[in-house]
Amino acid sequence: MAIAEEVATNFARRVVKKYQLIPPVDVEKLIQQYASLKYDEIPIEGADGISVNLKVSGKKPFVLVNSSIPRLRKRFTLAHELGHIVIPWHTGTIIDNVDPNRHTSSTNEYWAIESEANSFASELLMPKEWVDKILADENDLAKAHYTISEKCKTSAHAAALSLSRILPPNIVFASEKHGKVEFSGKTIDTFANVLLADGDFPPTAYMYSERHYHHASRDRILHWWKLPGRLLLQAEDKRDWRTILQDILEDIGIPSSDRHTIMLSINGVFGSANGRVKNSRNYSKATVTAACMQRFKDRNDFSDFSNHCDFEAFIAKRVQDLFQK
Repeated sequence: MAIAEEVATNFARRVVKKYQLIPPVDVEKLIQQYASLKYDEIPIEGADGISVNLKVSGKKPFVLVNSSIPRLRKRFTLAHELGHIVIPWHTGTIIDNVDPNRHTSSTNEYWAIESEANSFASELLMPKEWVDKILADENDLAKAHYTISEKCKTSAHAAALSLSRILPPNIVFASEKHGKVEFSGKTIDTFANVLLADGDFPPTAYMYSERHYHHASRDRILHWWKLPGRLLLQAEDKRDWRTILQDILEDIGIPSSDRHTIMLSINGVFGSANGRVKNSRNYSKATVTAACMQRFKDRNDFSDFSNHCDFEAFIAKRVQDLFQK
């Protein structure tokens, strides 16, 4: 989390502590202690709410929330608008397109401010201290996800994003709805590729995971996978990694004229995984191997390659060669 977003989160924690808030937070009652509030249709495409008179001397802030958005989105919007009111450097008038997925820094000043307000809203509605207690009592991440969403009265997507910022690396999640990927994501410093939203949900996703949790509720299935952060593969194949790679490409039907380009791409992915791990404190054959598995698996452009029976032999030999240099 960026520094500004961490500071915004801390402001939310102060509000939680000041009012001794526990989920589900009565955010409508709370915001009325800070601002005048009105619900009405907003004739601006994509606008969820508007905050007016932020930090204007002698004027009370005014918040308008779009009356046509879904109930849970209204709650998140109210918390988001309260963030604008409380965070000191949010001033003037702000028209909001509240997207709970925006929690990363942006060079665009508007979206940077919106991300900070989202971080505030997430912490206000789903306080980390409270979420930690849920996780202490429930090892099944999918059930914990469902519990947080239901008790905090937030969308499943917002709850997943809140969890993803608390949980350790090497975890991915997805929501399956009517056989499609509704949304997906991963925890910080996880190398794996996420499933593409709106695509068909693949029943074989993350087959190399250590644990797969899933919880069905109404028309949605919540999925969480714990991926290996350390993995050792046996390098018993007599061939070197270059030969194995050439043989795999031939087996999967890559024309000779295209192999050099494909090999460069594969080596680029391997180098990227190695580089990310090398900058961490846990650099070893096992962590590089796990990172490579995460990088290659569940990518459509490498599916034939990573599903080949010699793929693991290639990774094992490639890692072995790397650490012998």
